[in-house]
Amino acid sequence: MAGAEVGASALPAVLTVSATPHAGKTSLIMALVDQLRDQLNMAVVLGPDATAAEVEKFEATGIPTEAEAFRPDADGADGLPFEPEALARLDVAVREVPAGHPCDLWLVSAAEVPDASVPDAAALVVNKIDTVGSAPARDALAAAVAQHQPQAAVFLTSATTGAGLEPLAHWLLQRLQLA
Repeated sequence: MAGAEVGASALPAVLTVSATPHAGKTSLIMALVDQLRDQLNMAVVLGPDATAAEVEKFEATGIPTEAEAFRPDADGADGLPFEPEALARLDVAVREVPAGHPCDLWLVSAAEVPDASVPDAAALVVNKIDTVGSAPARDALAAAVAQHQPQAAVFLTSATTGAGLEPLAHWLLQRLQLA
């Protein structure tokens, strides 16, 4: 995760998120923001393909939100599209990055079986797990995802039901050295 320990700098940490199409990225980010809003001051930087409806959803939560084109040279908090006063109030900025780029969280739908093109990621998140019927099927899916990046943490989540969000939020807090 780009950035320093929360509270150690005037710039926020940056959590990068990438996903396969239809993995529920917007819903998962919104659910995580909701889960962590009492513990962190957060902002969201959506990618250039964000719809007006997505931007409005985030803005309705009161979370500072911007949409911008991905800039590979925008490393860490230095490239965030927020005014300095707003940056000073943030602990974390969640930034979407295009599929295939290294990221902190890589998200895939439970309906998909990822191929070998899984990008470097600190955590692999299988979303929409509520669509997978049995515990053995969920375990098999988690094992299949973990094969692509054995060093990455694997989380099974459902942004719709909230399943698995608490362990993912705890992991994020640990990465930010707040847990």
